[in-house]
Amino acid sequence: MTKEGNMGQCNQSHDIATNIQHDSSNDSEMLPIVLHVPTLMGEILQLQPASLQDLDRLDEIGLFTSENDHSYPESLTRAFIKRCIQESLTWNSVNHKNSSKISQRTIAWTITALDPSFDIIGMAFLTQISTYSQSANLHIFLRKEYQHRGYLHDAIPHLLSYIFASQENGLGLHRISVVLPATDNRSIALLQSFGFFKEGILRDSLWDNESNIYRDQVLLAILSGDYMRYLATASVTEDNLTVVPGEVVAISESEKDDDKDQQDNKNG
Repeated sequence: MTKEGNMGQCNQSHDIATNIQHDSSNDSEMLPIVLHVPTLMGEILQLQPASLQDLDRLDEIGLFTSENDHSYPESLTRAFIKRCIQESLTWNSVNHKNSSKISQRTIAWTITALDPSFDIIGMAFLTQISTYSQSANLHIFLRKEYQHRGYLHDAIPHLLSYIFASQENGLGLHRISVVLPATDNRSIALLQSFGFFKEGILRDSLWDNESNIYRDQVLLAILSGDYMRYLATASVTEDNLTVVPGEVVAISESEKDDDKDQQDNKNG
């Protein structure tokens, strides 16, 4: 069966601290030659640029699935995750001589819980990033014991705020797609609460080893305008996002009120 609570793709805003340099020799694609991937800070988790050293810990916690287990999306296999990390590191390397030759842009984050363990609890990826079509595919995977505990709810707005921010401050993308098992109703509902729309069914696109049958998957997507409408009504808006060097942090309403009172006292 598929892992409920994980978001993956089978085929495959405020000032945000990032620095993008553009490749003038490939203006038709408008892909940055170097992207300094930021750390995204939530209330209960941190998304930090992934490294190949993270693979050992991911092995220990059993996040990967067997390369021969076709009941899981490819995006949960070690080979896929290693490839994503390598592509992300290449894009993030100022001096990498092959950086401009990458055919597919990828960003990989390691997700760490902000609890006493400060342990890796999952991964997040943006794959097939194209600033020509201004689109990408999103994958998020969490360890089973951290699913349905608010971590996805904390991660998604920080990822989307970075993704949809202008290229001066983020990626400047227009569309993000996610594919989920049709049975994962909780994750589907969570994405819809952030403004994602269900766009179609991928019939018999995932093999279920336990039942020996094919399962459907659901295609969901969100446009930048959809997310702006979500922010207009959400409790965490762009005004609630602040920046520290290399990080994006959400601040609470109480902290905003404290800052306002301090400013009023200063002005008074």
